[in-house]
Parts: sequence; structure tokens; C-alpha cells
Amino acid sequence: MKVCVVQPYYSFDAKDTESCYQGMLKLMDECDESMDLIVVPEYADIPAAQNCKADFYASIEKRNADILQRAKALAVRCNAMVFVNCAHENKNTTPAINRQGEVVGRYFKAHPAPSEVKTEKQGGNEMEVGYSYEPAEPFVLEMEGIRFGFLTCYDFYFYEAFPAIARQKPDIIIGCSHQRSDKQSALETMSRF
Repeated sequence: MKVCVVQPYYSFDAKDTESCYQGMLKLMDECDESMDLIVVPEYADIPAAQNCKADFYASIEKRNADILQRAKALAVRCNAMVFVNCAHENKNTTPAINRQGEVVGRYFKAHPAPSEVKTEKQGGNEMEVGYSYEPAEPFVLEMEGIRFGFLTCYDFYFYEAFPAIARQKPDIIIGCSHQRSDKQSALETMSRF
């Protein structure tokens, strides 16, 4: 199995939002049919830090439907399973897309970050996080006989999640996080036999 992780540049300057988005799309266009699994980073619909809650949601409004449609088309074009993190129903979400371009499951980030939880007055984006306050088993999705577990960014700080996920016996952990901030971008590939 050949796995590709799309790692575009992530800017901390909101004026770079569109160029960061276009850079990510260019990397996605470089993916080819040799790849079996493609992972696109956290908040692909918010490709650069935003100055305020209004800008955060404006980026989602402008790019969310587009990135999801492009991820579906990528799955079909490359005949690959694609995982792309973006906003869905005001939640940090990773849709799983099969080779036919269909969303077959969605992972909702288990541990929203402070910026997702805080109110606008506190400097946050007030995302819907109520679902995360209830105990839940780790989300595991099976596709093509492969069991996928999920972690997104801040989830990695909660080590108690690791044994809970391990008990579900996943074959692969999909771990989305923000893009690179070193002005480099790349497609990182690896093979597993």
C-alpha cells in the first residue's frame, strides 16, 4: 500500500490564505494513481491562521464545499481512499472518502483545542464541541478490509486515547494536523507491504 500525506505550507498570516489554499490544491493535483491512501491536513478549508472568528468562518464558507468536492474527485482520479480534514456542521471533522468518491464515514475530533472551545470574546471560534463532553468509544472505520482509527491534532495530547484505540485493533491511524509552517511543501509518501 502506498500512502501519501499532503503537507502544504501553513501561514500564520491571514493575507496568505488564498496562496496557501492554491498551494495545497497544486499538491493534490500532483497525486497520482500509484497512491492507495491520501491524507489532506487539518482544516484544509482554513489553510492559514485567521485574525478573528468572522474570518475563520468566512474561510470555511468560501472553501468547505470546494475542498470536499476536490477530495472526492481526487479519490476517483487516483483510485485512492482519501481522508481530508475540514469543518462540517461547525465541527472539526475528517471525512473518509472511498475510491468511488463517496463519503463513507466522518470522524469528529475527540478533543477540540482551546481555540475551538473558547468564545469569541475569549479569542476563540466557538465551534460545536458539546458532543466531545460525553464518553465515547474511539471511532474506527473499516474500508476495503482495513480498519482505520483517527486522531486529529490536539487529540494526540491525550495519551489515554492510545490504549482505547489500540483495543479497537486498527490497522492504520489517520492523524490529521495543521500544515507545515516552514515555507516548504511536499507530498510525503511511504509504502507498507
